[in-house]
Amino acid sequence: MLKYKSLNDFLDDKKRKEQHRKRLADKLFHTVRSGSDTEIQSVIKECSESGLDFKDVKHDYLLEYFDSFHNRFTPPSIPIIKLLISYQNNISHKAKLAFCRNVYYRGILKEEELYEISELIIK
Repeated sequence: MLKYKSLNDFLDDKKRKEQHRKRLADKLFHTVRSGSDTEIQSVIKECSESGLDFKDVKHDYLLEYFDSFHNRFTPPSIPIIKLLISYQNNISHKAKLAFCRNVYYRGILKEEELYEISELIIK
């Protein structure tokens, strides 16, 4: 049995799914900037379940995550950084600079955390 009654239904469904993925990408952008670690993890899970391809997304989530620490005193989450790196596939120069400026130079990480995150970013 066919899932769609017509080509129009198929195209409408495809368009609806694509719009949903774009909304999730924007939601992740805002959540990475101001959300908690659990909120970020849940939105990343939603994105991966929807089939969002992070190669097609215009946002640099790792940059936004590190930029959000310019006024925070809590250390960044290593699991969140690993998730963002694995989905984003590349680390921009701006993200590395934001890490140095907002995390490294401010000294909000313990020595072993700093070493672990630095290894992830510099690879």
